[in-house]
Order: sequence, then C-alpha cells, then structure tokens
Amino acid sequence: MGNIAEFLVKILGYIMLGCYSLLKNYGLSIILFTLFTKVILFPVSLLTQKNSIKMVKMQPELDAIKIKYIDDKDKFTDAQLELYKKFKYNPFMDTLPLIIQIILVLGLIKVVYRPLLYVLDMDAGIVDKLNTWLTDTLGITDAGSVYQIEIIKQIQSGKTPAGIPADIIETIRNFDITFLGINLGMTPSLHGNYSLLTIPLLAGVSAVIMCMAQNRINVLQLTQSGAGKVAETVFMVAFSTYFAFLVPAGVGLYWIFGNLFAILAMAAVNAVMPPKKYIDYDYLLKVKAQKKKKEEEFKKYSKRERADYKRFFDVKDMQLMIYSESNGFYKYYAGMIDYICEKSDIQIHYVTSD
Repeated sequence: MGNIAEFLVKILGYIMLGCYSLLKNYGLSIILFTLFTKVILFPVSLLTQKNSIKMVKMQPELDAIKIKYIDDKDKFTDAQLELYKKFKYNPFMDTLPLIIQIILVLGLIKVVYRPLLYVLDMDAGIVDKLNTWLTDTLGITDAGSVYQIEIIKQIQSGKTPAGIPADIIETIRNFDITFLGINLGMTPSLHGNYSLLTIPLLAGVSAVIMCMAQNRINVLQLTQSGAGKVAETVFMVAFSTYFAFLVPAGVGLYWIFGNLFAILAMAAVNAVMPPKKYIDYDYLLKVKAQKKKKEEEFKKYSKRERADYKRFFDVKDMQLMIYSESNGFYKYYAGMIDYICEKSDIQIHYVTSD
C-alpha cells in the first residue's frame, strides 16, 4: 500500500515539476496544478453528473416508496435497491469525486513538504546529504516532515552546506517558496506569522462562493430544500476554514482554487449534459410537497403510537387482548366484544397496527 501511495505522490510530483518548469513561480504552479486536475478529472465529473441525473429522475418513485413503506424500513430498503437497479443508479459514484479529492490532497501535502525532490527535481542522494547536514551540522533534529523546507530556509539565510555542488546551492537560494508574501511551506496558526491566516480566510470565502454557485446550477442542489442548502454551506465553510489550519499554506492555496475551479467544472458539465433536458423539476417539487405532507401526518400519528405503546405495556396482569390489522376490522369483533362485556367483568384490550 505504501508503494502505491509513493507512486501516486511521484506522479503528482512530476505534474507539479512540469507546472513549475513552465511558470517558475511556486504559487502559480499550484494554481495551474489545481486547474490541470480539474481538466483531467472532467470525464469523472460527467459520470457523476449522469449518475446524479438518474438520482433526481428516480426521486418521485423513491418518495413514493418512502410514503408507501413509511413505517416499514426493511420493505423500504428492498424496494429502494430494486429502484436503483431499475435506473442503473450507483450510490458509490457520488462519493468517487470526494475519494479522488482526498487522494490528491494527501499526495499534494507530501509534494509541498518535499519541494527539493518534486519541484526543484533534485537527486534523492543530494537531498539525503542536505538532511544529514541539517541534523548533524546544524543540530536541527525536530524539523520532521518539513525538513526540506527547513533546509531551504537555512540555505537562504546564508548558511552553506559542505560537499554540495555550487549550482544546487544557487538553485535553492533562488527558489521562492512564497506567494504574495505568504510562505506556502508553513502551516497557518493563530500564533506566529499572521499573514498565513489569509489562507484559511480565503478558503472559507471560496467555499461560500462555490456553495452559492452549486445552489444555482448543481443538479442535486436544485432539488434540495432551503434549509438543506444553508446547512451544507455552513458545513463547507467551516470545514474549508478548519482544513486550511491543518495543512501547509500551499495545500490551502490548492483548496481555495479547487473550490473556485469547481464552479467552472460544474458550468462545463451542465453545458455538455444540461439537467433540465432530462428532469422535470416542477413535477419533482409537486411530489416532494406530497411526501412532506405525508411525513408530517406520520409524525402526528407516531407521537400517538408511542403513547399507546407505553400505555399498552404498562398494563399488568392482562386477561384478554384482541388484535386486528387495522381499526376498520372492528365490526368483525364487535359482537364478540359486546357479548363478553355483557356476560363478564373481564377487561378487554383491543389493539390494531395503525
């Protein structure tokens, strides 16, 4: 598994190297890298759009079986699976972009932590010698995963490691890891370099912009309730801001432009596969209103059901209980119940499923 992860990191490193070779600017290279990933993942976005359209198209039937089996979860699950088969809908497909995004972010974190290897394309043996110089000569042993960034910092401060070719030293000294005055190798924190706080702030702003666009053009968001849209926006803003505090600023920059480029990707996908061509949104809203009415009715009866359930099991020493499937069957039991009431003092409990 580790070899696979390292292989993916190397691929991302080569892409980043190509971007840096083209632009000679670290921040712009990350932005171009972000755009490149959106382009190469466009076919996945189309598949997701197709799957989402299937989901929305089958929503009326899904709502219908929710209403039909509102008090029977097992039957609802079986009917739901049959519906998925009918529409050839794959629930996993909706999570695929998220899985790919996680893989890209984890890989990019390593690329950002290792600029000597993946941006400046230095030999691994040279990097090992520089790491030995950092720990043994300078006595810096707590750099951890950011040791390559620390090497750059030390060399750019004027220190020169012995036994390293002059052209490599010069390359490191000329390498600018900052973007608009922000050190992209550092992780934002509430304590220390306050310029880094720009990254979490912009991550939150970009999430707001992306969610506003999603609510207008995304095939799934168009059918979501107002409360659902607000909840998702709040979650995305909170998550984006928090996430930017956990990773180097370079990854935060990737996240910011990932949110913004996602809007362009959604617009492109809608241009190729317009949702309104396949979906009757007016009909969906009508069915949704019926489902909401039924759910409200169910909630009203479920409250009574809980009270009846408690009352039933609170009875001690029950003598006679008569059960029927629904209250409409009482007429079949009425004569027997009346006879028992007339001829004895037995307390009768009459119970129905509804």
